[in-house]
Amino acid sequence: MSRFMTGVVEQDAPLTEEKVKSTAKSPFAFVDDFSEKKLMVNHNDELVGYDQFVINRYLSMSPLTVDLALIASKATNMSNLDHYRFMFQTMPNRRLSIKWLNKKGENEIRNMIRDIVQVYECGDNDARAMLDILTPELTKQITKTAKQFRKLRGEE
Repeated sequence: MSRFMTGVVEQDAPLTEEKVKSTAKSPFAFVDDFSEKKLMVNHNDELVGYDQFVINRYLSMSPLTVDLALIASKATNMSNLDHYRFMFQTMPNRRLSIKWLNKKGENEIRNMIRDIVQVYECGDNDARAMLDILTPELTKQITKTAKQFRKLRGEE
């Protein structure tokens, strides 16, 4: 006879820090869940390890999801469950390949966008779009050309 048939219910052991750490998912695992529509979470108990800031920051590094991250970050009083449901419903149903940019990477990208703006005399949005399609060889050439422009102007 099973324990359910006898009416005896075992009490779960209290949650310890070790138990929480072993069951906690990383914020990136949650992004995989709602971008691939794997699992819809229905309770806050299932969101151990969910960090809205880290998820919004991560999603802001992709042109495909930057608008969603902006909208979600503006809703400051949103619960983790509501944030998860919003992302689950609005994210495109595809595997995302986003690189986490560290501070050095962000500065390099800003400098590269500045160089593209100087060389091609375009706006920041156009420079960002061009950066996505340029080859590494072309970006090096653009950087050299921009340095020459700055030397001619006396900026360096």
